[in-house]
Amino acid sequence: MKHIVLMVCLCFFYACDNSEFSGTPATSSAPAYQSEEQVAATETFTEVEDLENKECLLATNGDAKSVVSISQGNVDLSKITPNSVLLLEVQGQAQIDLTSAQISSLKGICIFSAGGASIQLDLNATVLAMYYYSRGNSVSKLNFGSTGTLAKLATDVSGGSQLELTGQKLACDTLKLPYGGSSRITCNGTNL
Repeated sequence: MKHIVLMVCLCFFYACDNSEFSGTPATSSAPAYQSEEQVAATETFTEVEDLENKECLLATNGDAKSVVSISQGNVDLSKITPNSVLLLEVQGQAQIDLTSAQISSLKGICIFSAGGASIQLDLNATVLAMYYYSRGNSVSKLNFGSTGTLAKLATDVSGGSQLELTGQKLACDTLKLPYGGSSRITCNGTNL
């Protein structure tokens, strides 16, 4: 029996002799093995992310190069131009203040919120289009200040989501929306 175990071990070592196997850890950040569930979850996440980007770009008539991603309030103002589409993906709390930035106009804003997210966005810019996607009890408040405007609004909401738009120059009567279940969307305090 000892000879059989010894022969199996020798065969194993001989097979590994010409391989790239080494005792040092790999420098790759990817796991060496992923279960089928992990692979499916990664593919699903990528598909959802691609779908979100596609919906955002369609709603705002933007292109992939114009997207500036924002999460949890981290903003690189140097990337924002009048042709930019701000993409906010929030699952927690985010308070973003763009009023001090020299941004007079934006091509679009896309907000993807879920799981009770709370978003506060302050800006004084003219926004050509906005896409709002929300699930769960998320609350988003956009303050366009004294000079900001919004030309077009598209939504995909469900659950008890709330979107509050405020601004002195908002034309709320032009922002009509289809029924959104128990979600509530208001413009200067009036239901849309």
